[in-house]
Amino acid sequence: MEYSTQSDVGGQIFTLSGSLTFKDAAKLSEIQGHLRQGDQDKPCVFDLSRVEFIDSSGLGMFLKLRDQVLDQGSEIILRNPQDKVMKVFKACKYEALFTIEN
Repeated sequence: MEYSTQSDVGGQIFTLSGSLTFKDAAKLSEIQGHLRQGDQDKPCVFDLSRVEFIDSSGLGMFLKLRDQVLDQGSEIILRNPQDKVMKVFKACKYEALFTIEN
């Protein structure tokens, strides 16, 4: 997985690309650090339009990030997931846990 981040008036935006798997645990720690330093009262947006694959570890990553962001009083928005990633989200009922935008 690769990612970039930027902040704007709508909150912090992370653009992810590649695959989200177990091997990306170190990058999860980096993202958590960005979240601690960001504007905590605004949503955290993950642009997933370039994510091609997600496994159970990748799903768990979003749960950890969600817990952190909720503790800070904000929310996570998952934006533009590709169809195959969206199928995984639906199978795991992520639409009940996250705001998912197309």
